[in-house]
Amino acid sequence: MTSFSRLLTAMFLLSLLVFTACEREEDPVFSYNGVEVANSSINETTDASLLSDPCIPETQPYDPSGPVVGPVGPTGPSGASGPSGPSGPTSGGYESDYSGVLSTGGGGTGTVYSGGEPGTLTAGEVHDLENWNAWQVDKADFTDFAHDWEMNADDRIEVNLVDETGAALVDARVWLIDGSKAVWRSRTDNKGTAHLYANAYGPDVDGDLDLLVFTNDLTVTIPNPMFVSEGVNESSVPVTVAKPNAADVMIAFDATGSMGDELEYIKDEVNDIFSRVSSENPDVNFRFGSVFYRDYGDQYLSVSTPLDPSIATVESFIDSQAASGGGDFPEAVHIALQEGIVEESWSESARARIMFLILDAPPHGSDCIQEQMRLLIAEGARKGIRVIPVTSSGINKETEYLMRFSAMATGGTYTFLTDHSGIGNDHIDPTTAGYVVEFLNDQMVRLVNRYVE
Repeated sequence: MTSFSRLLTAMFLLSLLVFTACEREEDPVFSYNGVEVANSSINETTDASLLSDPCIPETQPYDPSGPVVGPVGPTGPSGASGPSGPSGPTSGGYESDYSGVLSTGGGGTGTVYSGGEPGTLTAGEVHDLENWNAWQVDKADFTDFAHDWEMNADDRIEVNLVDETGAALVDARVWLIDGSKAVWRSRTDNKGTAHLYANAYGPDVDGDLDLLVFTNDLTVTIPNPMFVSEGVNESSVPVTVAKPNAADVMIAFDATGSMGDELEYIKDEVNDIFSRVSSENPDVNFRFGSVFYRDYGDQYLSVSTPLDPSIATVESFIDSQAASGGGDFPEAVHIALQEGIVEESWSESARARIMFLILDAPPHGSDCIQEQMRLLIAEGARKGIRVIPVTSSGINKETEYLMRFSAMATGGTYTFLTDHSGIGNDHIDPTTAGYVVEFLNDQMVRLVNRYVE
């Protein structure tokens, strides 16, 4: 080889080295629990600790081979009916938004299930994400619970994304990063909005924060996003993405004995929403599913039917379930989230993923279960699953806080049953200035429509 040829070869090899180095310099790798992002691609995996239950207590084993549905206990005697209440605004700043004759007497464990007709239970909503200033006042009642569970929704960042046509960028992955660490992960909803939290589970994050948006094999960086106290981060992403037509709705039920005063009524309300939301949104391809959970030591820990386009399939499953078991106050709420969020096959691309969580008791408070709850809520946010709790009679303020945090963290909203129906045991009022009372089925239909329109 001549000197000139050797020179050309050396120059060619040098150029390759320079090109490779530049590529590596411009190709950052971000990690989150072993997840790496490079070359504008995402290879996300679920944390291994969420694939099974690491918190089974040694003193309360459960028998997974036991019967799926426990026996239905005898119906208690009917309580005396009280006079029907007047329509229109009610006392305490709570606005009535339902009509019909409601019994104010009876109730409690003596309520008799007459069955068959939805539009019986009454409910309210507190949407903290849309009423953030009100939450700044309400949260003072929950300081101890936020500390005990290490769940903090204060440092929220809101981003609203549109594509190059000005349409909402739906179901885009959005990460909040601190250097090379992903702090929180979310997906945009049907309005192109995502909520991310800088210090949800621990000490303040140090350093500069950035947002990463992943869509159509494109990665967009939004540097130094502002917190919601300063405003909303709005950005246009240079892509055109059609709005997905898929929508998944999962209903999780606490099926322990304490739910016996309301579960049969709730089943009627839930079955009603499936056909209504399908008929009101003909352009949406719905799938519905359900999970029932109890507690350690009961006849089952959880049973479920997967997301399915067949309404009849999930209604049949729901109708076959009954309340039984339990005993102590806390229940296996983390199992409901594991079953619904982790083990369910949610649509990869969707306009909405919604999980209603109907319960009357908090999760167990062991260190292990607290950590599982934090991981499961974060996993729901990552997958774009909007958790919408529906709290029933018997909850306490700790449960209210955990459910309101779960809703905020996943982009959902907090709902609760009220005393206005005269059904079930007493329901506590949420810590808020006021709320509108609706029939539960109407409220659930309205909320599904909110997330799929």
